[in-house]
Amino acid sequence: MPKAPFFLIENASYKIKTLSQSLFQDPILGDVSTPSILPSAMFIKLGGSYITLFFPLVILVFAIMYVVIKKSRFGYEVTAIGKNPMFAEISGMNVRRKIMYMMIISGALSGLAGAGYMMSEKFKYTLTFSGVPGLGWDGMLIALLGRHNPVGILIAAIFFAALKTGADTISIFSDVPKEIVGIIQGVMILFLAIDFVNAQTGWFKKMTAKMGRKGAQA
Repeated sequence: MPKAPFFLIENASYKIKTLSQSLFQDPILGDVSTPSILPSAMFIKLGGSYITLFFPLVILVFAIMYVVIKKSRFGYEVTAIGKNPMFAEISGMNVRRKIMYMMIISGALSGLAGAGYMMSEKFKYTLTFSGVPGLGWDGMLIALLGRHNPVGILIAAIFFAALKTGADTISIFSDVPKEIVGIIQGVMILFLAIDFVNAQTGWFKKMTAKMGRKGAQA
């Protein structure tokens, strides 16, 4: 059963690749690529910057999700299920149904992110469409960095975006190598992993108590 989602994802990726090589293949490039979308479907850039009209749309979706998570009954139930699904089930919540709703909303938001990337930067589908930007992995890291709080996630997303976009130009205009950005990201992941393990096991509190007892004995 746990392998089912991965099978579905792999199957969908294979079908998209097959369509890109046959029915929707760009005859000019002759590669695994679809033709570019029409200029009328592209998000225009604002004020000569790299920010497109997709950014205000994202802020609008963020505001809606903030209200849903923080001000609605569904958001309260989602928070409760995330903290303790067994307690939520005992309290009368339909945990399976709520998880299904969360998966649908997550899929819709992921699709929106992919559409924004397509209409703002990529403009066509290739084999590197999902792998190069790494939106899925970045999203999970940003969610952890923002402590699953909508405002924290927004701040973490802006910070992470500044890191990723600045990595391409930091080595050009300074003596700092762009690999330093990867190191910063790696350190962030390390500390987040330590915090997650500590939250699940309480090992930091146990270690502190153990060191305190040794200090008292000494």
